[in-house]
Amino acid sequence: DDAAVEDTDEAFTAPRLATLAATLVCVAAAAVALRRIDDLLPARDGHRASERLAYRIDCWFSSNPNAKILALLYVSIAMVLVGGLLLYGVSSTGFGEAVWENVALVGIDFTAASATESSLSARVVAVASALGGMFITALLLGIVSDAVGDYVDDLKKGRSDVLETNHTLVLGWSDKTLPIVEQVSNANESEGGGVIVILAEMEKERQEELIGEFEYESLGTRVICREGNPLLVADLKKVNAAGARSTIILAGEGTADQADAKSLRVVLSLVGLRAKCASKGHIVCEMCDVDNEPLVKMVGGEAVETIVAHDVIGRLMIQCARQPGLAQVWNDVLGFEGCEFYCSEHPELVGCSFDDVVLRFADAAPLGLLRHKNVMINPPRGEVVQRGDRIIVLAEDDDSYEVGPKPSDIIVEHEEDVHTPKTPRPERVLFCGWRRDLGDVIHL
Repeated sequence: DDAAVEDTDEAFTAPRLATLAATLVCVAAAAVALRRIDDLLPARDGHRASERLAYRIDCWFSSNPNAKILALLYVSIAMVLVGGLLLYGVSSTGFGEAVWENVALVGIDFTAASATESSLSARVVAVASALGGMFITALLLGIVSDAVGDYVDDLKKGRSDVLETNHTLVLGWSDKTLPIVEQVSNANESEGGGVIVILAEMEKERQEELIGEFEYESLGTRVICREGNPLLVADLKKVNAAGARSTIILAGEGTADQADAKSLRVVLSLVGLRAKCASKGHIVCEMCDVDNEPLVKMVGGEAVETIVAHDVIGRLMIQCARQPGLAQVWNDVLGFEGCEFYCSEHPELVGCSFDDVVLRFADAAPLGLLRHKNVMINPPRGEVVQRGDRIIVLAEDDDSYEVGPKPSDIIVEHEEDVHTPKTPRPERVLFCGWRRDLGDVIHL
């Protein structure tokens, strides 16, 4: 009796009661915060805090192969520590022993759970109870493991929603997808990186495998892959197509008319989805036949820009055949390595002639004007910059140049153009292979 009284006196001391109270308050506060997280944290970009937290957990489980093991380890450590603190607060056991007793109670060392018993029968019952607890725990862990495994498998298949905004969205998969990822990554380098979301009918694991095998520098840009059909509005919502900064529609497989028909349906779905959200993102659609281009432009309106890749490549090939060395120029100019084209508006240049504009950029080369979607390369002499005009320049990056003062020691003098008539002469070009628009290529 005296020993029991001493144990009771030692158990309910001020430090132990303070530890018990602090532990209970922390556990209750964590439970309430998790329960009321949407009330404590404001919504961002239309997504609640609970949705953002679930999204981050989804990304962690899908990207980390050891996520299940680490999650089980973290939960076990938390349970052992909390249980040890509670046991320390209500008993006379030291903190280290309390933690070990709590470890034993969850089945790691079931004999420790009966260490305080005196009779043999009581110890046998305690051991049997511990064995039963271990069996129940094993069954529970098996069920939880299967559930978590199925959930992770769903994440690996790309079925969860993407909560990104201002991202670059690529719809479809072709031989152009990986070079697009590389070039967009290079373009985002000046911004510290960005996000590229790919939605294709290919399996998510296969997409990530191909991207992993492709040798390129991400430069801070993350690539998120999702499996789905770009023709379905539900799949477009899954990748937040309405919140994308720019959308690239790649031509599908099949004949030119079949691929363009699919692209047209994708544009219709995007236009309808974006109209509900008043989205201002830019859409670039790859076409296969130049005859189908006006239809897509009519449906997409001003937000859609079409590129007939087959026709553009044919024109570039003819130009490179006539001008040796031009292929290297196109490779340097059209990529994001080195200098590239940029188009921006400069109100301080309104009213200036283009001759003066050329002298106002020390780190860029002005090439022309973009006026109401009309491109003016090398505009006529004395052309005045109007309000709303955008200056087309060739520069290293979009933030590497700015308008400067006009040099006072440079005088622009014009000479009369002297046109020397040239006698046309026949050219001999050898075409190896065949393409459906060879007649148009020859006409060029």
